[in-house]
Amino acid sequence: MFRITNYQSRVTHRMLQAVYNLRMAMFLGCVAALLYGIFRAAPPPDLFDQSDKVGHLLAFGALGLSSRLAFLRLSGWVLWPILAALAPLLEWLQHQLQPLRIYSLEDALANLAGVALALVFWAFVRRYVSADALLVARR
Repeated sequence: MFRITNYQSRVTHRMLQAVYNLRMAMFLGCVAALLYGIFRAAPPPDLFDQSDKVGHLLAFGALGLSSRLAFLRLSGWVLWPILAALAPLLEWLQHQLQPLRIYSLEDALANLAGVALALVFWAFVRRYVSADALLVARR
């Protein structure tokens, strides 16, 4: 039987704290990038037809995954509805705060689709990644 020394315990705690800090940094980076993209005065240039919809989908997908990783202890029954409510709300706020920007139902739906894709991906992770690995990440 192995005994965990005090030193090993401190190292493990530091490693877990570093992982937590990394998850929070990813989440805050996604939030900052998303808010910049949504609330900038002029819309970004189109790279191709409907490229802004792809941007909305990817941005909210990244926000959903980084939120889930940052807040592992928060119930999914709380987190995912909050993200689903934020998807159209942020699109509406964009129009209210930036008069040059318009509300687009298609953009709001792309936001919701990004959240839905993140949820499906997370469900896949939960199914195929061992519960022990997720529990270690929760500490």
